[in-house]
Amino acid sequence: MPLWMPGTRAAASALADAQGDELEARLALARLKLAGEVREAVWSLRLAQNDLDANQRRVAEAEVLAADVQRRVVAGDLARIDANTAQAAVQQARAAMAEAQARLLREQRLYSALTGLPQPPVDREADAVAGELDSHPALIARRRAAELARAHLHQASTATRDAPELILGVTSERGEFGERYTNTTTIGIRVPFGTDARNRPQISAANAELIDAETTFALERERLRAELDATRDEFYQARRVESFAAERARLAADSRQLVVKAFDLGQVDLPTRLRAENEYFDAELSLSRARSEAGRAASRLQQANGLLP
Repeated sequence: MPLWMPGTRAAASALADAQGDELEARLALARLKLAGEVREAVWSLRLAQNDLDANQRRVAEAEVLAADVQRRVVAGDLARIDANTAQAAVQQARAAMAEAQARLLREQRLYSALTGLPQPPVDREADAVAGELDSHPALIARRRAAELARAHLHQASTATRDAPELILGVTSERGEFGERYTNTTTIGIRVPFGTDARNRPQISAANAELIDAETTFALERERLRAELDATRDEFYQARRVESFAAERARLAADSRQLVVKAFDLGQVDLPTRLRAENEYFDAELSLSRARSEAGRAASRLQQANGLLP
């Protein structure tokens, strides 16, 4: 059995601790990466669901309008071409709804394949908070890798020669058959001779590993800082877009209400009414998407901060 040289036991223990810490850091980083994939899948599914909900409302409203136009055609207030136009708008809305249903089904399957769950959580993440960059799992993983490389270098520098070996042997023998066995115990120490030249390649490799790990750590810090700044800007921009979309939806709803009254009084024609309906639908759909994009931007900011959902 090998005998510990001065300092080699502590170096081996430190190396084992560094390997354990590095493994835990890599596992934490893997959990964060998986959380990022789940976050993107959740918001893609929510966007598809919002699109389907908006198109279903559009179909319902188009059918109500087509039925109203048909009654007025029968009463002689509108021409038959207006009925055809209203029915065409219904078919267009139904086609868009079918496309939205197909997108939703695709996103549901992708989410289920990733998580094993049929539906995403109904609650949303809390508002984005600022995290400490030094506590980011990616940066911790790089730091642990540098510490592991430093432990490798320390061990290679400490164990410059092969360790001495303690030899214990027991021999059992007898001269003739029937005689009692004679046991002989041998204890010895093997001391290898040599120089530290045997360990120079290991020291050089450990030095190179340490330099690479420290350089990668510095680059990762700058990358994470730039990513965090960019994600924060995208979050604030998404909030601005949401406020603009809300104002547009308010104006479109007011204009639609005025056009509906004018159409019922016969002051505007059906194409004008349909244009107002389309503008209202586009504004509502844009608002729904803007809200979802703002939520996704907040989720991405949490991810950039290295925070789990």
